[in-house]
Parts: sequence; structure tokens; C-alpha cells
Amino acid sequence: MQGPMVLPEDVQIVPVAELPPQIRAQVAAEEGDFALTRPMSRTPSKVIDANAAALLRRFRQPTTIVDAILAYSREIQTPSAQVLEDAYPFLESCLLARLLVEPGAQSERILPSFAEGDTPAGYKVERVIQAPEDSEVLLARTENGQRAAIKVARNSAVSAMELMLAHEAEILRQIAGAPAPGLIASSTLDDGRPYLAIEWFDGVDSQIAAQKIRERSGPDVAGELAQLCAAVLDAYTQLHQRGVIHSDIHPRNVLVSEAGEVRIIDFGVARLAGRAPGPSPRAGVAFFFEPECAQAIRAGSFAPPATETGEQYGLGALIYFLLSGNHYQDFSFEKEEMLRQIAEDRPIPLERYGADYSEALESVLLRALDKDPARRFALHRRVRRGIPPCVGPSRRAPRRGCRGFG
Repeated sequence: MQGPMVLPEDVQIVPVAELPPQIRAQVAAEEGDFALTRPMSRTPSKVIDANAAALLRRFRQPTTIVDAILAYSREIQTPSAQVLEDAYPFLESCLLARLLVEPGAQSERILPSFAEGDTPAGYKVERVIQAPEDSEVLLARTENGQRAAIKVARNSAVSAMELMLAHEAEILRQIAGAPAPGLIASSTLDDGRPYLAIEWFDGVDSQIAAQKIRERSGPDVAGELAQLCAAVLDAYTQLHQRGVIHSDIHPRNVLVSEAGEVRIIDFGVARLAGRAPGPSPRAGVAFFFEPECAQAIRAGSFAPPATETGEQYGLGALIYFLLSGNHYQDFSFEKEEMLRQIAEDRPIPLERYGADYSEALESVLLRALDKDPARRFALHRRVRRGIPPCVGPSRRAPRRGCRGFG
């Protein structure tokens, strides 16, 4: 992240006012806002303000974050330290979502190999959802009309994805339905590419679901956030009760329906308790790693397999994020410092974000985020019990960072 970064070729920064009316009507935006999207990627579209759009355009050509901040601060005649502080959460989210990447193959335009109406393995494609470098995800219909999500390996990643998709199918059979989508089929296309077909679930990722709740006003907001967080914890409790350790906790792997149902997705690196890891020991996003993992990486070792107590920490980090809209630390861009923060630093008090949370909720999250795995909760339901009666906020929590990079 200290070297040159660039916007991928197909990233679009479009004024919300220029979107088609039917899409604009669904977007919560203010005058002058922009829509940021990368078609076919795993990253959902988001609304950004004019300041964020202007800063991002600096990355149409490869540049470092420092150089982009310096150039932009001169343009708007604002101290660079202030610009970095204000823009940090936004740039962090772009790096996490791979909207800022290193120059090279990962910055090239995404081109899917399927189109609407194609019928791979007899499934009729309605649309391509994602087409990143290793696989494609399709919304399709089975012969009997059932909606399905089809995950197909890319030609360049057949050998790696064959093992991962077969492993994911085994895990889904073990779970046998909620809190994961049901398995429909696991097989191979005529061209030799492996695929996985699972039940389609209409929902958005948990970050978007929580953000939609926080953007509303009224007395029901706290209760709705409580219900969302409790449903996420319940889903992971069910998963662990069935002997499955996800190994990939982050907001985009938790989907939430309009009715509040939760499904956990992406089990390619999950493992069964008591058994060795699958094709890869773990995946995930560093903001949700447990201290044991961070310490191993700092020491130059491989990331250890995920455990139930490790996932307890990851869930604590996720619940903190869903409740406040912020991570439990102001994480550094520098890898070694970020790992040190995970391994050593206490969480930031929730009151930092301008909301009144009860001491009971704070103590629950601190217990879940304890650096010592022996002091964390044994079961997620104990975290869940601490949330509904005491969750805040009593007033809307602000986004991290100052106004101007929403």
C-alpha cells in the first residue's frame, strides 16, 4: 500500500444525477454525489461525495497514496495531514474493496465468459453477478425454474478452484441448509471447468444492511441494529454447532434479506472442527483477524487455521463494525503496524463515535475482543444475549472521518 496504486480500468465514477431514473430512485444520495462502481467485481456499488470523487480521480494513473494526498491538498488548499485524516476511512474502504490496486493484471478490465441466455450445464443464465480473476458467479435458473447462484472456475484458475469448489460442496453438505445457502449441484462443465450451484438468496451484505438501518432516524433504529447483530451471531452459532469453522469472516460474506434473515457464504476455505484445513488454511480480511493470527504473521509464520475462539474475536470485530460503522481500531495502512494493533491495542471506546452505548454492551464486546483467547466467550449466544436489551445508540453515530469523504 506504500507503492503506486491505480483505479482499475473499468471503475466508473458517475454523477448520481446521470443515473437512469429507476436506479436513481433507489439510491440515497445528495445533490452533487457520485456513484462508484466496478462492474463484474465482488465489490458492491457505493455513493461518494464530490471530494471523494476528486481524490479518487488522482488514481486514474498510478500514484502513491501520499503523492495523491499531497497533490489534492494543494488543489483544495488544505493541510495534507488534515486531508489524510479526513480521507483515511474512505481510502481504507477502497483498498479493502480492491477499487485501488497495484498496477498490472489486477487493474485490467473484467470480462465475463458468459452472457444472458447462455445455458452452462443446463442452467439458463439471467445475468453475470461477478467475474473476478478466479471465478464467475452467475444468477441462473434450473430446468424447473429454481433460481440458483452458479460459481464457475475461470480458465486460468481451474486447478486451484477445482479443489476449493469440491471442498466448499463438502462443507455445504455438512451444513445442510441455513445458515448457508443449500447445495444444488457440484460438477464440471463440458469445457472441463468445475462449478458449484447453490440456492439463490436475495440479500445485501451485512455492512450495507447495517448502514441502511443507521441512515434512518427514529426510536426503532437501535432495536433493528440489535436484531441484525443478534441474527448474525445466531447464524455463526448454528455453523459452529454443526462443526464448521468459516475461516473467512468479514461483512461481505454475511448476507441479510429484507426480512432480516441471514446467510453466510463463501466456504472455500472453511474447515470441519477436528480436521485439517482444506485447500487453504484460511482467507479473510485483516481487520477481522484475531491476535493469534496477527502474531503468527508478524513472526514470519503462515496464518494458523481458524478456530472457534479465533472466530469469536472476528465476530466481535464484525459486530463492533456493524453497530458503529467503524472498525475497533484506527488501523494503519502499514502492514506491520496494523498487525501490531490487532495483537496488542485495546479497542477504541464506542463513545468515540458520538453515540451512547451502555456499559453492558461495551463489556460484552471487550470480552469478545480480548487478546487472550482463553478469556473470550465459549459460545456466540453469550455475546448475543448481551446485545438486545442494551444496544445503542441513542443518537445517530457519525461516520469516521470528517465531512467531505462520505
